[in-house]
Amino acid sequence: MRNKLIIIVLLSAIATCFLKAGVTIATGDFRDPITEYPWLQNFGTESSDWMPEGFTQRYGLFPNPAGNTSSWQQKNYLNATDTDNKAAVINILGAFRYDWLISPPLDLSAGDYELNFDLAFMDWNTNDPPRGTQADDRFLVIASSTAQMNSPIVLREWNNTGSEWVLNEIPTYGTNVTISLSSMHTVVYLAFYGESTVTSNGDNDLMIDNLQIRVEPVANADEFQSPAADLLLSNYPNPFYAQTAIHYQLKEMQPVKIELYNLKGQLLRVLVDENKPAGRNEAFWDGKDQTGAQVGSGCYYYKMQTGKYSATGKMILLK
Repeated sequence: MRNKLIIIVLLSAIATCFLKAGVTIATGDFRDPITEYPWLQNFGTESSDWMPEGFTQRYGLFPNPAGNTSSWQQKNYLNATDTDNKAAVINILGAFRYDWLISPPLDLSAGDYELNFDLAFMDWNTNDPPRGTQADDRFLVIASSTAQMNSPIVLREWNNTGSEWVLNEIPTYGTNVTISLSSMHTVVYLAFYGESTVTSNGDNDLMIDNLQIRVEPVANADEFQSPAADLLLSNYPNPFYAQTAIHYQLKEMQPVKIELYNLKGQLLRVLVDENKPAGRNEAFWDGKDQTGAQVGSGCYYYKMQTGKYSATGKMILLK
């Protein structure tokens, strides 16, 4: 009897520890929460990159995902024919499309954060505008305290039936979306949900890429605090046609150098080589080299250096 009581107490203590950590206790759902930000998740360059580590999929009409299968998959971002930039895509089609792509657990207890990602919507397998009015179709970004998405909270909804965020107005060439998570000071899971309930209405691809959780900027400039570290962030848009912006942050005012290279490692252009202020900064590239000549379509690398810090990123130019 005494041994049984000891076992019960130990199990209770273990459960309490998991609950305090904010991680769902369920079969196949033992994961350490993400705690270091900014956290960036793209969807790779090869088919072997799918699915990203820590992500799961579920199936079921909102708000009740019941199964563990889903129709989210990996495709070329913007349905481009020649690119190694992949995205997560849901083909919003038919009467039974109720599909959830769910993030790893995210520990947001240390501050105010925001979700940022690239979003595009187009006709299936093309870069043409979406077909039909799709009154039944919608896309939701959802938060929950469990990987099973129990008691889900809708952070934003795109539809064609009165939402401030119109589904058919999502650009086929992509847009960037930011959603505040500042009210969530706990461990959460984020889900990306596509829905279609009518067989004959629409056949379109909805794509997301470059998911990022980052510290939410302060609204009042007087409350500004420098970032804790220098950091190279992502560029947007990516892929791009005419111009892209490379984002980075600095812990203090200091010299910064940002250079562009081709796949052969040849230096094409120096974008920045000067002192820059603390906080978030941007460097823009218009697809031209140091002489002003336009470079061709393809993959290029950008490198940032500040003192002992050095980091690189990858971008794709389409023509």
